[in-house]
Amino acid sequence: MRVRQARHVASRTRATGLSLMQAREVDAATTPYLATLPWGRFVDLLEARIIAADPDAAEQRRLTAELERFVITGQSNEHGLKTLVAKATAGEVIYLVAMVDRIAEILLHQGDTDPVGARRSKAL
Repeated sequence: MRVRQARHVASRTRATGLSLMQAREVDAATTPYLATLPWGRFVDLLEARIIAADPDAAEQRRLTAELERFVITGQSNEHGLKTLVAKATAGEVIYLVAMVDRIAEILLHQGDTDPVGARRSKAL
C-alpha cells in the first residue's frame, strides 16, 4: 500500500512539473504523514504542498483548468429526451443543483407527483 502511495506522490509531483528540488521538498514534507493521515486528507496535504512549492505554476495550472469548462448535448432519443453534460466550477455546479432541487420541490408542492429525478429534469 505504501509503495502505491509513494508512487502517487512521485506521479503528482512529476505531472505538475516541479523541479527535482521542489519534488524532494514536497516528498520530505508529506512522507511522514503517509501512515498517520487518512488517504483523502493526505492527498489534500500533498496538493497544498505542491502549490506551496511553486505558486506561480499552480496559478497557471488553475487558469488552464478554467479553460476546460464546457457544456455539450447528445443525440435525442426516440422519446425526445437528450443528454446534457457540463463541466463547470464547483461553486457553479453546487448553485445550479441547489436551484434545480428547489424548483423540483416547488413542482412537488404544486402537485407534480413524478419521481424526484423527473421533476429535477423538468426544473432544469
